Amino acid sequence: RQTKAFLRDGAAPPLRKQLDLLTKMLMLRLQPKEYQEYARGRSFNPKGPTVYQSSLAAAETYYVAAEERSRAMAKNLLFKMGRTPGYTVLVTGGFHTQEIADELKKEGLAYAIVTPYVEVLDQDDAYRARLREEE
Repeated sequence: RQTKAFLRDGAAPPLRKQLDLLTKMLMLRLQPKEYQEYARGRSFNPKGPTVYQSSLAAAETYYVAAEERSRAMAKNLLFKMGRTPGYTVLVTGGFHTQEIADELKKEGLAYAIVTPYVEVLDQDDAYRARLREEE
């Protein structure tokens, strides 16, 4: 956060945007389109100590795997739907929703997305902050 605040002051809009995406990346809060945007602007990322570089590499690995999981879930869902008459339900986390919906749309299949609205949780503060996307 300190590095972001230092670099953000007076930075050009593309760098400010990349710093915002970088922050979300390190907190594992990017959506698929944001990850793609982050990857395109990776050259704007500041260099830093080894712990920062290894954390960033781990986060990037996480998102590569998340994209692979989305593709696998979509493939398996389409396979299941082709073999089973009636309705098929897939429950997944938010990161995968749009990519799977895009695959269903490409196949011309009807689908519905149900998203819960969360105001209050009886969980710890970190979990609540995570759902509200606070830093």
